[in-house]
Amino acid sequence: WAALLVLAAAVYEDQVGKFDWRQQYVGKLKFASLEFSPGSKKLVVATEKNVIAALNSRTGEILWRHVDKGTAEGAVDAMLLYGQDAITVSNGGRIMRSWETNIGGLNWEITLDSGSFQALGLVGLQDSVRYVAVLKKTTLALHHLSSGHLKWVEHLP
Repeated sequence: WAALLVLAAAVYEDQVGKFDWRQQYVGKLKFASLEFSPGSKKLVVATEKNVIAALNSRTGEILWRHVDKGTAEGAVDAMLLYGQDAITVSNGGRIMRSWETNIGGLNWEITLDSGSFQALGLVGLQDSVRYVAVLKKTTLALHHLSSGHLKWVEHLP
């Protein structure tokens, strides 16, 4: 008979929203970019807790988020936003990823050559960005924005 005893827990109507036990956070911001499409209200962020997320800029609601390793390997070193793509470099400049900003899906991920990461930039003409440039201490590499494939690499003196 003891198995038939069911316990129930609830809150009163006036307590709704006051006693929420499940809360989601993204952490302290390292990088943030506002999406520039008409009527957009999306903020794409990378945080010190190795989280990449999209937030509703009006309500603060988390639209999607990805939590990487909690170690230095998962740390985001740079982030750029272009159209519906968020490009991130992490793990000390060893991994570059492209995220689809509407749903948070991973477009592609590549492993970069080792070296001291310096900077990340978009390359193209006015409204036609086609490449991502990765500057390291001894190299400058150009990757296709659509696939991450290496177009060329130049060794620096």
